[in-house]
Amino acid sequence: MKSKLTYLHRTLTLILIIVLSAMRAQAQAPVAQFTSNRDSGCFPLRVDFFDNSTNSPTEWQWDLGNGNQSTLQNPSATYLVPGVYQIRLIARNANGADTSVFKTIKVFGKPVIDFVSPDTLGCTPHTANFTSTATPGILANSITGYEWNFGDGGASTLPNPSYTYNINGNRSVSLKVTNDKGCFEIIGRPQYIKVGSGIDVAFDEVVTPACAPPITAFFTNNTTGNTVGTTYTWEFGNGATATNPDTVTYNYSTPGIYTVRLIGVNSIGCRDTATKTIVANAFNTVINGPDSICAGSSATFSYPSNTAILANPPSLWRNGFNATNYTGASFSFVYTTPGTYTIQLFANYGTCRDTIRKTLVVKPSPTVNWNILGDSVKCSTPLTVNFNNISTGGNIYNWAFGPTGATSTDRDPVYTYTTAGNFTVRLTVTNSFACSTTVQRTNNVRIQAPTLSIAGTPAGGCAPFVFNAATGVTTTAVDSIVRYSWDFGVTTRTDDTSNVRNPVFDYGNNPGTYTVRLTIFTRTGCSVSATRTVVIGPRVTFGIAATPRVTCPDANIQFNITNLVGGTPPYTYTWNFGDGTTRTGTT
Repeated sequence: MKSKLTYLHRTLTLILIIVLSAMRAQAQAPVAQFTSNRDSGCFPLRVDFFDNSTNSPTEWQWDLGNGNQSTLQNPSATYLVPGVYQIRLIARNANGADTSVFKTIKVFGKPVIDFVSPDTLGCTPHTANFTSTATPGILANSITGYEWNFGDGGASTLPNPSYTYNINGNRSVSLKVTNDKGCFEIIGRPQYIKVGSGIDVAFDEVVTPACAPPITAFFTNNTTGNTVGTTYTWEFGNGATATNPDTVTYNYSTPGIYTVRLIGVNSIGCRDTATKTIVANAFNTVINGPDSICAGSSATFSYPSNTAILANPPSLWRNGFNATNYTGASFSFVYTTPGTYTIQLFANYGTCRDTIRKTLVVKPSPTVNWNILGDSVKCSTPLTVNFNNISTGGNIYNWAFGPTGATSTDRDPVYTYTTAGNFTVRLTVTNSFACSTTVQRTNNVRIQAPTLSIAGTPAGGCAPFVFNAATGVTTTAVDSIVRYSWDFGVTTRTDDTSNVRNPVFDYGNNPGTYTVRLTIFTRTGCSVSATRTVVIGPRVTFGIAATPRVTCPDANIQFNITNLVGGTPPYTYTWNFGDGTTRTGTT
């Protein structure tokens, strides 16, 4: 019984605590709090708000920032204008009200977009250039993407693309632009680009030859393609025009070479031009060629390929320099002497003749020459070379001394070579007429160390031995050899030297090994040596004994070497028995 009373007491106590806690909560003002499903986005933006207030509010007063109010516990709002909105919630219960902190909603604007193309009408293949004028939009910082659709399956992501239409038709173009907030806008232009078939303008011409004006030309329009509604304009090359669509006859009052154009524009704006050059009256021949050249240069003269000059009898050229005649459409000649020359073309036009003249001025060219004061060769570096310029007829000098980058514009330069080699020197001289002459001399400066070899001289022999250096001595020296010094290596003699190039030295009957040395000395102070080992062996002497010395045919005879003196074993011998039989051996 006591345990039941204890349990009842505990239960009543717990119920009392819960009731008192509820009464206490109802006695406190609510603490307003709320969240939303998003804090920002692109307009139009719907936002759902959720009340998280504590202390059991029973009333809610929302200011949704866009001019709208709500008393719902969890309202929604749609923002139709980009901007920054402040949201406020007032929560109430029987004990009072509390206002929450403001919550900010950012509504980003879409990009403001437009585009334009100056090429809305054209002929296949037609290239249209598009320019976007898009801006990021309210609260956006930049544009992050462009998506063009050109209406024929073509697309681009460039801000200002160019696109070529290869098929006829009217094409709608759209552009989608996205900013850095993820907001985008799309604009479209129905049938914005109109592409149609073009025309191929062409014409034929016939010019009637005449010796004097007027010269009549006949032109025939051969244009093909989409020619419906095409208008034509003829331009005859002298300011005169015509709009005849087909055949045109025109009389030129002045001989000359004219550029004739036929311009066609069809009904959709496709335009094409054909151009031809015609010769009205063959007397208006011109000579193509230079007005001036430098002496020593070649000049080529010709008449235009469309000039109606006949080949039979041939037209003749004269070069003005000598009496040589040339035939054909051109000639070339090297003018070596300064002066003024008259080039003549005696043109044959069949029933008409004409003489055309052209003046050629041949300007003087410099004469280039130089020498070197002092040495231009040396066996070692450095070598300072003094160039003495004796060129005439020029006042600007450009030297190249051989090593990379080694140049000078002095008249008489001094240049120091610091590396060995064979150097090509080049001098270009230019005069006041802008004529230049260049002379290049290979190996004009040479810096090379001398070389020496006596490997081909005798290597030795048997005593008595004579060393003959008539052959086997090879030398090179860019600056010439001034002295030879031989040492034959015999320390016991004082006459074992020589100063000639190819000496002869007698070692006598003195076997041994000797070191022969030759040293050469060059004009600019270099020397080089070479050695040769000469081995002289002692001469071998011996006798022959035969037993028996008289015998019958087919009998054996014993031959022996006797009194062998000199040399060092083993010996190599060759026997000749006098009857054509020989034997060779070593002992």
